[in-house]
Amino acid sequence: PGMTEDDAGKTMTREQVDLGLTAMGHSIVEVMLKDGKWQTVEDSPLNRRITASTEMTASGPAAGHALMQTSADTSGRKILGTSYNCSGGVTPWGTVLTCEEGVSDLFGGDPKKAPTAELLDRYGFDGSDIYGRGRFHDRFNIDKEPNEPNRFDWVVEIDPYD
Repeated sequence: PGMTEDDAGKTMTREQVDLGLTAMGHSIVEVMLKDGKWQTVEDSPLNRRITASTEMTASGPAAGHALMQTSADTSGRKILGTSYNCSGGVTPWGTVLTCEEGVSDLFGGDPKKAPTAELLDRYGFDGSDIYGRGRFHDRFNIDKEPNEPNRFDWVVEIDPYD
């Protein structure tokens, strides 16, 4: 309740915000065809959730770049979570590509004061924090972690067997 109103980010409790962080993301679920019907494999070791707080590793040219470094991750390689995933697909290697988009709404603080204000403006960051994350989690507050937004809006590759 109360999570669909325009001002939800200002009124949500920490418990609601944390629930939202857990709910957003992906589910990896093993399925099998049995007797002509698809069903989940309930006790599969492959079944898991990837949430907005799941630890991931950045790789490629951006990994370790100064714009990817935060106070919690000075290496710029340990990313927490994935959010606002939209399109995607399966690669020939069996990994899944999923594309993040529109995470500008997930951050509070004043992007105009950030060292990267021009970049944040270009990508539509306005400090709206529609889910209230920045009120309870410093990494979603641009005033406290100005580089955290750079760690979202990527194509994320997931190995469902790892």
